[in-house]
Amino acid sequence: MIRVNEKTVPYEPGMTVADLLKREGVSSAIAAVWMNDRIVPRDKHATTPVPDEAVVQIVLVAPGG
Repeated sequence: MIRVNEKTVPYEPGMTVADLLKREGVSSAIAAVWMNDRIVPRDKHATTPVPDEAVVQIVLVAPGG
């Protein structure tokens, strides 16, 4: 199991940050992601694996001012 924004979701072996975002219905283009208290750069979403027991925070970034 992994924690995503305070909810528990099933762990899937081989899942990347991009896969998790897709499963959560979030576009990588508008998401900032922290995993286990470290930022995951947007250009690494597709290649960064999500380990079992990970704690993930997904924050939507809204343009504008």
